[in-house]
Amino acid sequence: METSLNKKYGIYSIAIPAIRNIPATIWYAILLIPWLVGEILVVLFTFMFFLASGEDKLSLYFARTFLMIFTIGWTIGGILVIRILCWFLGGKEEASVDFQSLKIRRSIFGIGKNKQFKLTNISKVYFSEVLFKPWPLSARGNPSLKHYGNIVIENDGEQFRFGIQVNQADANHIIDRINERLPQQ
Repeated sequence: METSLNKKYGIYSIAIPAIRNIPATIWYAILLIPWLVGEILVVLFTFMFFLASGEDKLSLYFARTFLMIFTIGWTIGGILVIRILCWFLGGKEEASVDFQSLKIRRSIFGIGKNKQFKLTNISKVYFSEVLFKPWPLSARGNPSLKHYGNIVIENDGEQFRFGIQVNQADANHIIDRINERLPQQ
């Protein structure tokens, strides 16, 4: 992961790209093939059930309702997989720290949201190791997953996390630059 920190005109610019997880990227790309086939079939079956008529109205009603709910769930699941895949391929977190504010932007292929914090409202900035482990032995069995986490900003009593899976050394360097700009308390 190529975390970068630059200073220009007194403003620190930080860029943290998403980790390129090749096995997961391949898995999600392959997973989309049966999802797409299933999406087409579910939409066709739902459409057929809405055109169907019969004497047993109650069972037809339950079949239509089930297929509508299933179609919505199946579609949402596929959209989430596509979003994860896009994050792996083109995700990036950017932050800039000037003398008055900290601005954070999460984007996928350049499209994203901005969040801004006044430096006077930030009470604490620190590193937090990843609490979620995808399987019980993930961090113990794989040394490459140790010492990864994110940067936590405490702003007006709320926590905001950024730097998804940034390593501890990079996080500490970024935290030091942010703390330089925080008003002394």
